[in-house]
Amino acid sequence: HGVLGLLAAAPRASRAMSGKSRYTSPEKPKYPVVVKDPTLTMIALNMNPMDWSAVAAATLAGVYVGFSSSSKVLRGLHARSTGFIGLFGGFLIGMQRSYNRLKGNTPNDYEVKAFAAKP
Repeated sequence: HGVLGLLAAAPRASRAMSGKSRYTSPEKPKYPVVVKDPTLTMIALNMNPMDWSAVAAATLAGVYVGFSSSSKVLRGLHARSTGFIGLFGGFLIGMQRSYNRLKGNTPNDYEVKAFAAKP
């Protein structure tokens, strides 16, 4: 695996360094593309109130499940643990929705107007 693993990884590394995105959809986006290859910072800053409500809903659902499904002794620990898992999962859902709007996969009227106004 040593040499073969290095040889197999070489094309991926050179493609990633060339600036071309490896994560492209084979189909043409239905809506205008706002940013061709958005960064994580762009995606996080583009999250709208609906995305943040998904984060809040997933967090609260996690806390509820952890609180209601455990014994009285471990209730607080389980509620915090599952709440953190819900927070993480909700943040991933919000980031995915934001990414899809920037890439033109879902309706993005606000983003098209906001990014077109910037020089």
